[in-house]
Amino acid sequence: MKNKSIINLSIKTTSLVFVLLASTGCSALTDNYTQENNIKINKLNSDMATIAQVNVEQTESGIYIRGQLRRKLNQRGSIPGHIDIEIKNPAGKSLYKQKVSYMRKNTQSAYSRFYQAIDLKPEPGSTILVKHRPTYNIVEHGND
Repeated sequence: MKNKSIINLSIKTTSLVFVLLASTGCSALTDNYTQENNIKINKLNSDMATIAQVNVEQTESGIYIRGQLRRKLNQRGSIPGHIDIEIKNPAGKSLYKQKVSYMRKNTQSAYSRFYQAIDLKPEPGSTILVKHRPTYNIVEHGND
């Protein structure tokens, strides 16, 4: 009987921790930052992968962007390519452009993660464009 009450207490504690983490997670901070500053995030997927998540956090010197990339087909292996991040002001002028690498946490992971610290605070009404650029191995065959 004592073991059963310990298991129930453990499950309740784990559930409470999960609820607290979910309710105070980074996405809430991201939503507040992007909503308060009217910053739009445009995710452009490729035919190979989907940008599953993009979070933007404010730092002292600018912003921090992180996200997840997931294969469209349920396959294992790394996703070839890189992420392009571009920030445009409300008039459409490009203020920042960068290629960003991503990597899987481990070989069994279904998604890859990317991170980028940017020393720029976009003005209200700006757009952050996050685009996956796949690379393909093209093999040319000669006329043998």
